[in-house]
Amino acid sequence: MLFFIFGLFWGSFINNISYRSVRKESFLGGRSKCPLCHSKLKWYELIPVLSFVLQKGRCNYCKNNISLRYPISEIITSFFCYFLAKKIFVFYSIQEVLIFIFYFFIFSVFFILALYDYETLYIEEKFIYFSILFWIFFVFVFYFFNIEISKIDIDNKFNYLFYIPGLTLKDFVLNRLYFSLIYTLIFLTIFILTLGKGIGLGDVRWAFVLGLYFNFTYLIFSLIISIFLGGILSIILLLKFKKGKIPVPFLPILFSGFFVNLIFGDMLYNLIIKSIFNI
Repeated sequence: MLFFIFGLFWGSFINNISYRSVRKESFLGGRSKCPLCHSKLKWYELIPVLSFVLQKGRCNYCKNNISLRYPISEIITSFFCYFLAKKIFVFYSIQEVLIFIFYFFIFSVFFILALYDYETLYIEEKFIYFSILFWIFFVFVFYFFNIEISKIDIDNKFNYLFYIPGLTLKDFVLNRLYFSLIYTLIFLTIFILTLGKGIGLGDVRWAFVLGLYFNFTYLIFSLIISIFLGGILSIILLLKFKKGKIPVPFLPILFSGFFVNLIFGDMLYNLIIKSIFNI
């Protein structure tokens, strides 16, 4: 429950980072304000989800509707915080804490970029470079604490998120770099085949970052889910807007695939992979 509550507040912070980054504002200082009338908000107007419900989805000052983006983002963040903790923590050891921070960081940045892309159809590159630096930093942290892959047992038949069992730290780094390049090539191929209209070069660069953080199986399975979700969205948009082309940001769809895989990956594995391929 604590992880769920923490996720609500962290989701509010993620929204703040994304919103201010789009507008080239600092997210470290300054009071939160209504995006419409710019009235400064009091602390009790900033309680995740609860404030939205108590205010009936309206600003207390200008009475305009508050975007559903805020409570939805907070709920999404609380769920991935809760399920990530559920998959990782057994003894709450230093190793588990480090692994949680490692993946919670990349999911958070991923969500920030998804919200940013949703609003601008653009990916802010500074988050990409920062994520790469953070990965390098954590490689040294793992080395310092002498963390080996085989020491982390999450009792998961479909080990789609965490390290491949039996790998040393050196193997882990080489493995991630190798498959990161392959995953990047997949996105680059999509970019070339669609002449840059399907995805952008920012998406290709972000694919390289994702390859550093996630197991390749998890990457591919998440991509398959994303393509499925994107197909459903395309059909809905086609039925709703029969004329003209509507630009659809790719990163929110990709994040949705990773999010669904995090929560329902085991179930989807049992229902789809094992039933079809008898693995």
